[in-house]
Amino acid sequence: MGIAGLWEVIGDGEVTTIADFATKHFETEGRPLRIAVDEAGWRFNNLTDAQVAQIREKEAAANPIEKTIIWRILRLMKLNIQMIFVFDGARRPWKRGRRGGGKVDYERIKLLEQTLDHLKVPRHRAPAEAEAECAKMQQAGIVDVVWSDDSDCFMFGATCQMEAHKVGGKRVEGHVRVHYADRILAKHDLDAESLVLFAMLSGGDYNVTGVPGCGPQAAKLLSRRALGVANELCRVEKREFPAWRVKLEDAMRSVNKLAQLPPGFPDLKALNHYRRPTISSLEQIQSLRGLRRGWEQQVDQRKLRILLRQRYNIWTKGYIKHLAPIFMTKHLAQCNSDEVRRDNDSRFDIKLKHTRKKKHDAGEDQPAASEAKVTFNPLPAVEIDINGEPEGEDWSIWKTKDGVHYDPAERIECEVLTCVLHHGLPPGSLQEPEFVARKPRKKSTAAEQATNSVADDPHETAIVLPLDIRHDSSSALPTASQTSSTTTKKCGRPPKAKSAASDAGPPSKKRRKAAPASIQEHQPVASFRHARTVEFKKPTVIDLDGSDSEHDLRDALDLAAGRSHSPSSPGLFCTSAAKHLLIAPPPNPDLNSIPVAPGS
Repeated sequence: MGIAGLWEVIGDGEVTTIADFATKHFETEGRPLRIAVDEAGWRFNNLTDAQVAQIREKEAAANPIEKTIIWRILRLMKLNIQMIFVFDGARRPWKRGRRGGGKVDYERIKLLEQTLDHLKVPRHRAPAEAEAECAKMQQAGIVDVVWSDDSDCFMFGATCQMEAHKVGGKRVEGHVRVHYADRILAKHDLDAESLVLFAMLSGGDYNVTGVPGCGPQAAKLLSRRALGVANELCRVEKREFPAWRVKLEDAMRSVNKLAQLPPGFPDLKALNHYRRPTISSLEQIQSLRGLRRGWEQQVDQRKLRILLRQRYNIWTKGYIKHLAPIFMTKHLAQCNSDEVRRDNDSRFDIKLKHTRKKKHDAGEDQPAASEAKVTFNPLPAVEIDINGEPEGEDWSIWKTKDGVHYDPAERIECEVLTCVLHHGLPPGSLQEPEFVARKPRKKSTAAEQATNSVADDPHETAIVLPLDIRHDSSSALPTASQTSSTTTKKCGRPPKAKSAASDAGPPSKKRRKAAPASIQEHQPVASFRHARTVEFKKPTVIDLDGSDSEHDLRDALDLAAGRSHSPSSPGLFCTSAAKHLLIAPPPNPDLNSIPVAPGS
């Protein structure tokens, strides 16, 4: 929750990609971006209880909440971001009208703590409120940003706050919303002490209702530094409250806000939670247990692999896919000499991968400009045994359709920060990939045969035989006047003649394909009810007399093959097959006795 209505009055902040934000910091400071994460925010703004129950119906031992957090951690680590998770402590005060602290469920967070330890992601338990502890760590220079979904971290003294960017209540992958304390001060004249009064008036975690009749806009006007009321509130003692209330009432009249202050306002207990939170001392912050060995520690990949397989069902293929880019990124980011850069180039064999630019609709995720898609050799990055299947895994499930077995040594592709690639590789080692044209779709066997039969002579004629054609009657054949005269590239089945009943009914939604323009008015056109046809270069119509015999149909076929010049034949449509493919229709019992000439 945080401070009620604060985001409404100070705006949405700056929306950016986390990759761009991390790149800017790495290029400016020369080290990875460091974030203090409020663990409670990531845990509770996660899956719902119903979603967790649904997942565990399929797999009782699943840990979906922790696994969701793991994916977010791995994504940030791949972007060369360092994190420290801050947990709420036992002295966490009352929150949102109920007891929020005093009884921490250690069993619930035990698995996440164990996973963080295996990943060598530092963690720290605050004495009370984790958000206040994160703000103190930022003030001391331990971290650069506080990641929290609540807005009260600015009230505790944070200077830069980050949260997941959401549209319509759904998180936008890879995007974050960033707020800066100095920008809030410059634009709205609100500092940390101002937000203490803002929370007391509008409502917050420790006083849910606030002052009746005083909303966020009124709280903003009364909390400005220019009035001095908010700054004084952070220093007055209980005996000085009556005199301070008089100043607040004068300020309310100056902004034309005549709300009635409750008799017990301000509540001393809630006020002290805001202005004097329980946090670690500066000496304790500067010597956190989780950071005594530094930000970068050696990962025991063997133990990590076992944990991910047993608790999160992440097998070897998933381990290499998600962890190898992280370890490679660390190697590149920690590079400090040309010799190491040349070694990185030869070991990982990183190649840029050509990506096709796609058009993105408004609101759709846009790829970060600071990332590049590459392929690389993962073996130097992972320190696990890949010579055989570990116990409990079955690699045969990853066999391809062609029968090729999974090879853990195969190259993998991922997205890496461009600045990290330039930092950890020799200049000029990354060459732009050559453009590879998209491969044409694979043709069917019948289509390949038809293409080969007409490839040498573009004027050779192809015949499309309808299954329902009858050489002894043309009465069932629709005429060209019943079809569209618009030229089309694909000759599909023409529409059937409409009956009186169909004319009276609603129009059909089924798309109809028009006959070629070369067919003249009232010429008979064969029904293509079951035939599949193709695009032809020079359409030709052979007029057919419905009274002609079977020999006339044979003459028409010979004419198409170039062996006859007799134009008479029953309802048959012949065209030139120069560009597209002829897909032979299924055999027609009525035409079994009629030989089809080669190339027809």
